[in-house]
Amino acid sequence: MSNIVRRRTIYIAEIDGDTRFQDMTLEIIDDRIINVNGHFYNKDGTYEGKINEPDFEGSVNDVYVCDGKSIQKDKNGNDLLTYNNTKLLKDNEVNITNEKFINSASIAYGECSLEYNLDVKLELFAIAYVNNKHSKNIAYGKDSAGAISFRKKESEKRNGTAMQTAIAAVINVLIGGEDYSNGADSWDGVDVLTGSAKKDWKQEDHFRQRVHGKRKGITDPKNLSQTFHKTVKKTLEDKINNPKTSESLQKDYQNKLDNLKELIIYKEEYEIVNKKEKLKYTPCFEILATHAASIFYKELK
Repeated sequence: MSNIVRRRTIYIAEIDGDTRFQDMTLEIIDDRIINVNGHFYNKDGTYEGKINEPDFEGSVNDVYVCDGKSIQKDKNGNDLLTYNNTKLLKDNEVNITNEKFINSASIAYGECSLEYNLDVKLELFAIAYVNNKHSKNIAYGKDSAGAISFRKKESEKRNGTAMQTAIAAVINVLIGGEDYSNGADSWDGVDVLTGSAKKDWKQEDHFRQRVHGKRKGITDPKNLSQTFHKTVKKTLEDKINNPKTSESLQKDYQNKLDNLKELIIYKEEYEIVNKKEKLKYTPCFEILATHAASIFYKELK
């Protein structure tokens, strides 16, 4: 059961012929226990439980954010478990299903830098925001081992882990919380500095470094790429020097460190047109944020 606050707004025209109160509004707050089905999560991502009763309102697939749960008394004096101050979560004005909700959280989890033992909270919040607002941009993490493990994990067992934080990150998006990507529409991880598994991979071949019409490269007005590079470098060194890191992973991290390069930042290029120097390209992407071992951009139009 759920403790839901419902509000009604009444517009006043007159009271007993007195029009002095005209155009005023009166908001009536109806705070009562409503029987609803759904999955219930705290704002911090804690899974509180679910309800699926045939005579209750809504669907068990609905998702609610709440302020925890408590024991209330029903009209007969019996104990009654309720979820407090619940709010139905929607995505683009449509009730989000628990399956879609968990899929979104699993993508953020699969894309984050958890393997590098970094604080990933703000990274998760930023990834979840970008992934929700720009879902057409490909997030490869949805098929990662981490994301698959996330989706297979029992709801209660996600509590107290980074998985819970990933759920909190999605909740933050759906309730209109802070955007820690600062308006980004895409992101990259460590591989943008270390390259892919292909031996002939060149940094210049990365999608954000290629020519796109009259645009090319990345601009970094706040010098965030330096912070990103330093974080990645130290992270790889720490993993290599950690005696708990397996020999095969040490080799992998060492290979990444050996190939580590600073992000190529856009420099103006000119061409001669009609004997006059003309700007050849303008930057295609701007760096807006970096958290843990991820960097966030927006495409410039």
